[in-house]
Amino acid sequence: MDKYSSLYKEIHSLTALTSLIFQRPPDGIDYGDLSKEPEPGPDEELDKLPDETDFEDEVTTGDSTTALILLKQRSLDRLAEVLARFKTRKTGRHGRRKKKDANLDAKHVTSVAMVEDSTLQRVTFLCAKNEGLVGEDEVFLGGLCELLTSILKMASQRQTDQSKVFDLIFEHNTPQVEYYSVEIRDAFTHASSVKVPDTLTEDMIKDMGFIINIDGRQREASQQLPDCLSDSEIDKVVVETCDGIQSLFKISNSHTTRNDELRDFLERFYAIIRNPRQRPALKNLLKQALHGSEKLFRKVWDALLFLARTFHAAVTLVELASKLKLKLFNSFRFVPVSACMFKTKTYAPLGKELPLKVLQAVQCQPEGNGWVKLLQDQRTINEYTNILRLPKSIHAEVQLMSYLETSYSENNDQVFLYIGCSKKCCFFCEIFRALHGKFSARGTHETVFPRWGLPQGIAVTSKLEWLVLLMAKLAVFLRAMLQRVLSDPYPLPHRELCKQSSAALSTAQAEQQGESIYSERPSIFRFKDGCRLNTAQAEVFKLFVTIWGSIYQIPDNNSSVWINFGFCYCTSFQQRQELSLKYQLLAASNATFDDIVSAYETSSMAELMIKHEIDMSDLFQNGVRLQRPSGMVYSVFRLMIGVSHALSGRFCNFFRMQSCHGDFETHFDSECDLSYGFHLTNSWERWQLLNFYRHLFNLPEFDPRAMAAAKESPDYGALERYIDTLVPDMRRRIFDIDRAESFLFPNLDARISETIRGAEESSDIPCHCRVHDVLGPPGLCYRKGLV
Repeated sequence: MDKYSSLYKEIHSLTALTSLIFQRPPDGIDYGDLSKEPEPGPDEELDKLPDETDFEDEVTTGDSTTALILLKQRSLDRLAEVLARFKTRKTGRHGRRKKKDANLDAKHVTSVAMVEDSTLQRVTFLCAKNEGLVGEDEVFLGGLCELLTSILKMASQRQTDQSKVFDLIFEHNTPQVEYYSVEIRDAFTHASSVKVPDTLTEDMIKDMGFIINIDGRQREASQQLPDCLSDSEIDKVVVETCDGIQSLFKISNSHTTRNDELRDFLERFYAIIRNPRQRPALKNLLKQALHGSEKLFRKVWDALLFLARTFHAAVTLVELASKLKLKLFNSFRFVPVSACMFKTKTYAPLGKELPLKVLQAVQCQPEGNGWVKLLQDQRTINEYTNILRLPKSIHAEVQLMSYLETSYSENNDQVFLYIGCSKKCCFFCEIFRALHGKFSARGTHETVFPRWGLPQGIAVTSKLEWLVLLMAKLAVFLRAMLQRVLSDPYPLPHRELCKQSSAALSTAQAEQQGESIYSERPSIFRFKDGCRLNTAQAEVFKLFVTIWGSIYQIPDNNSSVWINFGFCYCTSFQQRQELSLKYQLLAASNATFDDIVSAYETSSMAELMIKHEIDMSDLFQNGVRLQRPSGMVYSVFRLMIGVSHALSGRFCNFFRMQSCHGDFETHFDSECDLSYGFHLTNSWERWQLLNFYRHLFNLPEFDPRAMAAAKESPDYGALERYIDTLVPDMRRRIFDIDRAESFLFPNLDARISETIRGAEESSDIPCHCRVHDVLGPPGLCYRKGLV
């Protein structure tokens, strides 16, 4: 490797400089107010916040190939999480151990890759860990291989297979299970010592008259507290689950939680958190059990989600085996990639261990006296020297990419181009992966680890030519990044430093702080009005923000996206899920943002989908159109929006006088007001009609086009006859002689028309005031001070 030593030496110096600059400031060096760290809490933070929506069912799609790819990616991530096995506690300045014991590298981080050999009908999993897999890991992989292979070869019940795989995973993950069990038990212990506010010692009576019991149960004499649950049996399951959490982790228990009970509990808990209606109710009860403490609730909830991932991993792996069985695979193989295979060493640094000299050697010049003063400080020089002398380690992601490049270079078509990781990639691994260009991964937490290194050789082969070009790209990238950072004013704002802990360890504390919700850009540098998105661009941007990734909300008639992008044509929630997925596939295709905006403006979104080979046949056959409705059917959709907004319980910006509304009418435009029976009604009649139309629109047989055609029909009573086909004897069922003012209620035969283009009359009156969003949170919101 001597012929490449200069390149390795440059990479070694660049990674050390990057680690030095992005570390927390050494003690005694003043970075100013912008770099001050937030005060750490007394409790240790969890390593990484899980996303509870990961447990929900994936969006069903007619594209089986895409669904299988997503399943493979999830399976690799879940297997990597299981192999990680241990939970690394924070160390260093804010940890429980002394700073001298602090690690400068990630531990227990595991990566998994997959090779599909259709000739041998075998699927091979390649597994690597930063510090190397141990004997317990290999025993676990052997047992898992037997269980998953048996699924491929024999017919069995999926629930039985899940139970067997879960038992194996649970036993292997005992250290991690015990860690999070202690976290939950400590939180309940702390909650018992917290003084309960006076407002919570008795039933709390809110202004609206509801009586809320602190333990989550309703007294017989109390009014029913409306929440996301309406079924009493489902409500009972949630309450029993909350009771199970408290009894399983109660203070009087021994320091070790009973594993058999915990296994059974996790299966029940997994079923709860997968349900988007039950999950918020359980969170509400659990928070009340912790006396309303936001911090303790978050600690317990995150720990429970981590525990639930053990069962989630079993479900995912069994599902993968079932899908691969249909692809005629008949065996699995698990290959541990030994960390001992990779050779590494520490090279002599450039520039005689002086940061400024090294920067000059790599052609980076700091601008401003602030950087120069820092890099000349003796404590900075000592810190840089210590970083240079650290032994290097090869991270699991780099191990796998190196192994695949050398062992499977001739069979690249068999390699599934995704690397599953037990946690997101560090900064250097993510850059290395991106420059490599073949593999994708779950993302990066941007932590800079000083001990990160590249392999100088592999025991089974000496072919590292593939690495040379990649190293040259990495050197160019790091030089450009350092030059950009050193060109910024000194010191770096806290926003740039918050990804680093004192010893470059876990970034959970910084992640929990979240991004600022306000602009940090000085007003003189903010975008001018001319740089703002126009109306069409803003609507397209809103669509993808709504349906994307971590937000992932299915548009309904409380959002303008519902009518602008064709969700209004969907007759079921599953169809709206499917349409959301199609738009996600469009965003992932080669279509540019401008292409999508242009298609939206010209109502040619369907043609754009077909152009990028996105199958829309099922949705088109069900009458779904990818554009805003027009003509007479548009009035029915406006009515649906108006009813939903009026009954949503949220404030609507258009609950005020509008030019397209009649006098004293705030909810409906003139056409809906007259044509659908709201005109000149009293308050009870209006309320009755609103609730009836909501019921009508929720019927699976309801067809907006048929209702629009009935409304436009010249035959007297056509609209009422259509409604009677869905709700027989509608008029008698909604009429009340003591409350209705007129025997004609509801009057469904009134019509309105206007003269357009000279002498032509039309009952279709243009009105777009309904196309907007209503204000309000999308679900339960837990904020400090609220119970």
